[in-house]
Amino acid sequence: MIDESLVTDWNVYDSSVSGFQRLSLLIKAWYTLFFFRLSIWFLPFQKVKGLACKMSVHQSSRDDFTQVIKSVNRVRLFVPRATCLSRALTAQVLLVQSGHTVELCIGFAKTPAGQVEAHAWLEKDGFVVMNNLEHLSNFVKVSQS
Repeated sequence: MIDESLVTDWNVYDSSVSGFQRLSLLIKAWYTLFFFRLSIWFLPFQKVKGLACKMSVHQSSRDDFTQVIKSVNRVRLFVPRATCLSRALTAQVLLVQSGHTVELCIGFAKTPAGQVEAHAWLEKDGFVVMNNLEHLSNFVKVSQS
């Protein structure tokens, strides 16, 4: 199911950003998300986390914080099974490359049916900036980087 807010918000961009910069960021978000989606399928998590650290080197680009988050949320529609973890890793890498600091958080919660559910999200200064859930407070944070 497609999130309606992603479709209706598709063209909402900062007018100070050129069309080329927008397209460049969308392409960068897509291939980074696709890379992490494949990495999560085929590699152990510690290896994926190590790759994310190596990719998280500050570069000269200074993409807008909000535009990075929006771009990752938009391109997820074009990456099969883009999980919360792959989206959070992608946004973290792109944000750090742009000079922003965020923390990747991973937590677990028990569903009413008794199953364990995992979730990954990003925080900045203690506030959730990506992959927020209504019941996020049910999750016990076990990892933060």
